[in-house]
Amino acid sequence: MAGLCSQLAALLLLLLLPSPAHGAEESQDQPVLSHIIGGQDAQEGRWPWQVSVQKYDVQKREYYHVCGGSLVSAQWVVSAAHCFDRSLPYSWYRLVLGAHELLNPSWNEILAEVQQIIPHPGYNSNSFVADIALVRVTEPVTATDSIRPISLPGASRQFPVRKKCSVTGWGRLEVREPLPRPQTLQQLEVPILSTATCNKRYNTLMPRSPLGPEAVKTSMICAGYMNRPKGF
Repeated sequence: MAGLCSQLAALLLLLLLPSPAHGAEESQDQPVLSHIIGGQDAQEGRWPWQVSVQKYDVQKREYYHVCGGSLVSAQWVVSAAHCFDRSLPYSWYRLVLGAHELLNPSWNEILAEVQQIIPHPGYNSNSFVADIALVRVTEPVTATDSIRPISLPGASRQFPVRKKCSVTGWGRLEVREPLPRPQTLQQLEVPILSTATCNKRYNTLMPRSPLGPEAVKTSMICAGYMNRPKGF
């Protein structure tokens, strides 16, 4: 379960829709599928490819978590295109590898500087189609017990409906409640849903969404529960 399907489902579910802006309240139309509702604390080192993408806050003069990502090689991380403002210099972003509790950094964490951000050429900021980006760090990352790239699947790899996968990240545990201190990495096992089922669930939760009735595209992977408040 912790293999390729697990990480891709986690990654693509988190990439599906944007997270709330830092320091801003969520509006009624704020998408909620990016939250890990019903999650539990992950064991430290359980997800060694998990990355925290962080952005610099000019007013507070500190970095804060904006998105999750996945280490896919010694020098490349995959994250969401919507996480990055292309008008800002790369130095406004950094990647934290080996993180577990965001507010309680451990000795084995690595802070990586960003050298390049490459959004998917087909990314659409309105529909979130192709909402994915490659991030290159300035120096190759040395693999450790708590930091290790995940293997990527072949182009023909299928992810069938009802396949159980694991969602991971530092998202909200409740729709309007932030992840409590010390902001421990969360995990949750969820089944993959069909596009039609996912859109039905999404439209029930977000009837006035500007993304329309078919917000979830066939190129996306959606995972969660229809009858339980978990994973959405």
